[in-house]
Amino acid sequence: MSNSLKPIYSDLHVQLYNGDSAYLADLVQDAAQLIFTSPPYNIGKAYPQYNDLLLWDTYWEKQEAVWQQCYLALRAGGILAVNIPFTLRRTHNKVLEIIPGYMRVMEFCTRLGFHYRDTLIWAKRQYNYQMYQGG
Repeated sequence: MSNSLKPIYSDLHVQLYNGDSAYLADLVQDAAQLIFTSPPYNIGKAYPQYNDLLLWDTYWEKQEAVWQQCYLALRAGGILAVNIPFTLRRTHNKVLEIIPGYMRVMEFCTRLGFHYRDTLIWAKRQYNYQMYQGG
């Protein structure tokens, strides 16, 4: 994916972007009012051109870099909405790993200076493991 974000919609009051949150540095700092992101969960999902089975330390380093860019792109009072499950579950090297992903994101974001507002629960009609993990 190119690192040049271009609006997919624009009028006098709003601009909407659809792209990789890793490239938010292309936006003007302190400009965004809302950033909604759904990061990869690092559970081995098959993405084209992305390894979704990184070592956890590497994964969290990449995510923290994204949260830093979000912080810089948001104006004062702006909202960062992150779609991530409470726990990240995967089997790696025949070992079940359960990581409190939601808590890690909150920890990173609070340390950066974000103020926690609330948690929204996405209640899907059907529940199965794959849907729970973003499928």
